[in-house]
Amino acid sequence: MAPETLRVLFSHDVFMAQHHGGASRLFAELHRTLTAQGVTSRVSGGWHRNVYLQGQPNVTGLRLPGGNASPAVRRAARLCNDPLEWAMAKLWRPSVYHLTYFPRRRYPVKVPIAVTVLDMIHELHPEQFPAHDRTSQRKRHWTNAADLVFAISERTKRDVVELFSIPAEKVAVVYPGVSSLAPDPSVDLRPYGDYLLYVGERSMPYKNFESLLVAVARSEVARKLDLVCFGGPPASDRERAGLAALGLDQIHFVRGPDAHLAAFYAGARALVYPSKYEGFGFPPVEAMAAGCPVACSTGGSVPEVVGDAGLLFDPDDVDQIAAVLDRIVADEDLRARLTAAGRRRAQSFTWERAGRETVDAYRRICVGSTAT
Repeated sequence: MAPETLRVLFSHDVFMAQHHGGASRLFAELHRTLTAQGVTSRVSGGWHRNVYLQGQPNVTGLRLPGGNASPAVRRAARLCNDPLEWAMAKLWRPSVYHLTYFPRRRYPVKVPIAVTVLDMIHELHPEQFPAHDRTSQRKRHWTNAADLVFAISERTKRDVVELFSIPAEKVAVVYPGVSSLAPDPSVDLRPYGDYLLYVGERSMPYKNFESLLVAVARSEVARKLDLVCFGGPPASDRERAGLAALGLDQIHFVRGPDAHLAAFYAGARALVYPSKYEGFGFPPVEAMAAGCPVACSTGGSVPEVVGDAGLLFDPDDVDQIAAVLDRIVADEDLRARLTAAGRRRAQSFTWERAGRETVDAYRRICVGSTAT
């Protein structure tokens, strides 16, 4: 089946769940790329709150004002979005119905279904999620029910196959591309001095943020720098009490759009990524593409993704993290080598490649389909 005969419909789920973030950016970029490659791709956006769909072609739906929504508004939007999406699928009859998350509903539309698994954190660390969280049950259902499962790394594929007993031949590994983030020149980095950068959520224990703080406190060199924490909520009282106990007072909590993040990548001494598990890990690749040296853990798929372009440490060894931080801060030649290697490594993660590999995988389930 040639790309121009493929018709792909992406579900609304992730675009209502996220205002911005790695998962929704992945699907928005994939939709854009498939369209550019000749695939007829549509997004059933419905009522959503996502920034990445703005200006995209073939998106059905409207963004909620301000992009924010209470749980009640989300439930109401879902009640509207589901039947509209089913009607679109029945009338349009896509070649592939690609779920962007693991919905509660069951589809009454008989077309080939694809689903993407970003990680297996819920299954490997269930103790870190509320008892009422049903993500894992829904994920198990849809990975078994789907005709095709995408994994965003070999590690994720291995975990899906082992934990859900999915046939390996049903799972296609397609690495995401790295989105080009243009720095906002108006961002003033002077208040942050010479700094290390941490990007992402902090509250989940698998992100290992507390171990990073202890490592910074134990370091001889890195503790003299500021630490900028980009993304996530404002610092909690518990976090500030922990910082005071460690004697750390040069910690900054910053939020902003992608253009601001790009500016912080460009100005950082290094990105520090201590996570114990990731299905892919977007910040290290973004940092490498921006010319920011990377110090990262051996957790999950991170070593697979960074290759030889990152300085690795055991996320469970705080003293080793501290030693790696001291080394990357003090060794200018090392940072130069990591910067060059990182730029080369990041070039292998393109959305164009991801689009081609996605189309190749779609063809496996479209053979014999009634879609034309």
